[in-house]
Amino acid sequence: MTRTKKSLIFFVFINVIFIFMLIYKQSLLTKLSYEQQILENTRHELRDELESLNKELYNLKNPKKIKKYAIDKLGMKKMNLNQAKKISLKEFNKTTTQPTTSLK
Repeated sequence: MTRTKKSLIFFVFINVIFIFMLIYKQSLLTKLSYEQQILENTRHELRDELESLNKELYNLKNPKKIKKYAIDKLGMKKMNLNQAKKISLKEFNKTTTQPTTSLK
């Protein structure tokens, strides 16, 4: 084989390798782009979920909603002042420090 023929074969071989490397690079870019889209979609879904949870939390902390739930679901009523009892410290200590009976 002559030198020019060897050079031509080498040149073609290098070009084929270069083409395969370009194809591989393009496939990697496509794959990474697809993964990026998936991650961005997940991020948007999580942000939407966070927003809806924040709205739900705001609604649950709303005093009007709490009052309505207490009245409707728990059957609570507004307390009158004459229903309140004043508890002295002595009475409180008596009720909280009563000896417990042990069962043997």
